[in-house]
Amino acid sequence: MSFSDQLRHLEQPANISLLLEIKRGLEKENLRVTPQGYLSEKKHLSELGSALTHPSITT
Repeated sequence: MSFSDQLRHLEQPANISLLLEIKRGLEKENLRVTPQGYLSEKKHLSELGSALTHPSITT
């Protein structure tokens, strides 16, 4: 199941309550998706800066 498929699943009215049960989150900065919703294998763009020094991102 692609990332887009998973999002569509969560958007269904019967599944929206699942989002309210989330108590913690996990961020993996280097995981990006393609326009088709699959994991991208491209490298992180240097223009986006570093999460280790970004004032709005905590790691």
